[in-house]
This record gives sequence, structure tokens and C-alpha cells, in this order.
Amino acid sequence: MCLEQAESKMKKQKLRNILNYIYPIIFLTSNPIALYINNFDNVNIAETIRSILVCFIFASIMLIIMGNLFKLKTQITSILSCLIIFVIFSFPVSTAINNGYEYFKTILGFSIFLKLISILYLVGIILLIAVLPRILKKHEKLASGINFAFMLCIVFFMFIQIGSFIYKSNKHKGNQKDIQAWNYTVKKEKVEFIDQQNKRDIYLIILDGYSSADVLRELYDYDITWFYSQLENRGFHVFLPARTNYSQTRTSIASLMNMDYLDSLLPNINKDSTNGIPLREVIRNNRVIQILSNNGYTIESTNSGYFYTSLDAFSIKSILLNKISTFEICLLKRTIFYPFFHNELYQLVRDGTLSNINSIAPPMNELKFHFAHIYAPHPPFVFGRNGETYNPPYIFENNDADALIKGTSIDYYHSRYPEQVEYISKEILKKIDQLQADTQKQPIIILI
Repeated sequence: MCLEQAESKMKKQKLRNILNYIYPIIFLTSNPIALYINNFDNVNIAETIRSILVCFIFASIMLIIMGNLFKLKTQITSILSCLIIFVIFSFPVSTAINNGYEYFKTILGFSIFLKLISILYLVGIILLIAVLPRILKKHEKLASGINFAFMLCIVFFMFIQIGSFIYKSNKHKGNQKDIQAWNYTVKKEKVEFIDQQNKRDIYLIILDGYSSADVLRELYDYDITWFYSQLENRGFHVFLPARTNYSQTRTSIASLMNMDYLDSLLPNINKDSTNGIPLREVIRNNRVIQILSNNGYTIESTNSGYFYTSLDAFSIKSILLNKISTFEICLLKRTIFYPFFHNELYQLVRDGTLSNINSIAPPMNELKFHFAHIYAPHPPFVFGRNGETYNPPYIFENNDADALIKGTSIDYYHSRYPEQVEYISKEILKKIDQLQADTQKQPIIILI
């Protein structure tokens, strides 16, 4: 009887030990999962896999170090690991850093200021490791209570995320009929070019966030007519006044690539809906690429890293030039490691923008349609008017308007935006010269 009780006790202890090792791993990996669920219609699930794996490995290594190197009990190891994870992901990347502590940011510089805060967090983690285990070893009941409370919190958090995922999934199912009907229409549609002999390469270059001449002159006191004149000298027809059909990139491109307005493309979608999945589908299965594919064009796209413009539905040669995804940047911004990557992230934007422009190259021996979404002169503003390197003094942000002004000011926007417009315009002119010089038949270049 005593032997059976001992065996039962050992089994329960093993189960507790397993649970104590599992829940900190769940706690850490739930961060990228929660971020994905909250951005369900803006993120490709494939982008989350690397983040989840990194979190899983990091949590596992941390548990092994705590348990073996510091010789801590499983229960204390789990508590300490969860607290460290909480500290790592509680880095204050909110308006407190962007708008507060102006004196210190001015004296130290924004990048050094961020690193200093991160170091203070790391010192806090070291103190936590040094002090907390001693307290918990003396008060085992307190340790058991904290451990149980952590488990309950994580289970509760998981239920919330599961519920959120089910709600958003059901919300998106309502649009499936419209999407399926659209895909069927596109696949059945056949358009043949009248002149099959004189087909030319086509380049569709979209400069995200490029304002009209009127807006640049009235709001930014900048005259862009020099650029229009240069385009006309190269044989372009410049249409003035012109404006985009929609105010957002995803809605505008969905309409553009299907040569129709959204109320015709997706008639059953609620006009107040913020769900972007239908837009993603009609961009991926768009009319322009379908027609050009059927007429012998090889399709190529420059991937800006923006979820909605990754045209990969037709086995497109996608030139992926970004080393880190937008999702991974969002996750990194939540951690105490962000300050050590602040300048590097903006350097990636510079490198990615120039690489994307350079990737627009003449074809070797094939008829080509090249779709290039260049994420500039849209913020962040990382170029001076002559290509000077500039690291913005705020937490990395690639959104526009209010999201950017919260961390800076309207004056900052007005001074930096025209400089980036000018530099990107110069680079595009160089690219146009290359495309026109390196092809036997003059290509069709559409610049938006």
C-alpha cells in the first residue's frame, strides 16, 4: 500500500514538473500568437512561424539554464521564467518613450536613450534572478500559490485568444461566397491582345504615399513640377490633376489591378467592414495578371514586405528582399531587445527600398510584366533629399498620419516628407533611364 502511494505521489510530481516546464513556454509563444490573432487580416500566417519557433527555443533554453545552472526547483524555475518573460515583453514602446523624457532624449540622443532604458530593464532581470529564488525557497507555500496563479492566468489568457480567433474566423466566413464568385469570374475571363506581334514589356511602379503636385505645393511648400518635366522629356504622359481612387493602399491596389471599383468587385461586402481578407484575395487573383498571363507574359513582382501586395497566386517570381518581416518587427518592438536594433531597422528600410527599385530590371529573353510596390516616399522618412542617411527619433513605425505624428510633430512631417519625395523621384528617373536604354522595344512604364 505504501509503495503504491509512493508511486502515485511520484507520478503526480512528474506531472506537476511537466506542467511547470510547459506553461512558461506557452506563455512566451502566446505573444506572437496573440499578435497574429489581433492582426488576423493583415498578416500571413507563414510570417509567424519563425517568431513562434524562436520564442519556443528561447523559453526552453531559459528553463534549462534556470533549472540546471542555478539548481532551482522546477516550481521556482517556472515562476522566475514567467516573470522574466513578462519583463522582456513589457518594454515601454508607447507614447511615454516617444513623447516623454524630452530632456534626456535631447542630451543623450534617442538611440542611446533607448539603450539606457533597456539596460535598466536587464539590471532589473538580474536583480530578480538574484533575490526572488531565495525568498521563494524560504516560503514554499507562497511559491506554490504564485505558481498556481500563473497557471490560471495563462489558461485564462489562452481562452481569451481562442475565443478571439473563433470570433474573427466566423466573421470572415461571411465573405467567402463573394470571394469564391470573384475567383470563378476571373478564371473564366479570357482577353486576347489584338496585336500579338508587337507586345512590349510592362512595368507597373507604385510609389506608396506620393502626393500630387497641388498637395505638395499647398501643404509642404514644395514644387514637384521638375519631376513631371523630366518624365515628359522621357516620353511619359503626365495626367494632371490626378488622384488615387481610394485613400488606402490595399483598397486602391485591389481596384487598380482589377480595373473596377470595389462595390462592383465585392458587392456583398458590408461597406463599414474593416476585414481586409476579401481585398487580399481579389489582389492575389486579379484581372490584370490573369489577362497578361494568358497572353504569354512572365509575371514578376517586387515584394515590399506589405501583406496585401505580395502577388504570389500565379507562381510569380517574388523578389523577397526584406530580412525581417513586418510581423517580426512588431513583435521586436514589444521587447527590451528593440533598442539594440533601432538603427538597424531603419537601415533595413533604406536597403530594402533601394533594393526594390534596383530589382526592376529589363528581362533577358522573355516578355515580362513587372509589378513593383515601392514603400516610399511613405514613412518612415529615412532619406535626405540627396540620399543622406537619416534615423528617425522615434520607435520604429511604418504607419502614416496620426500613428506617426504621435511620436513626432506636424512640423517634423512637413520638413522630412518633401526630402524623401525628392530623393525617391531622382532614383526612379535613373531606373526609367535604365529600362528605356536596355530594351529593344520601348517598354510600357506606368508610374503611379
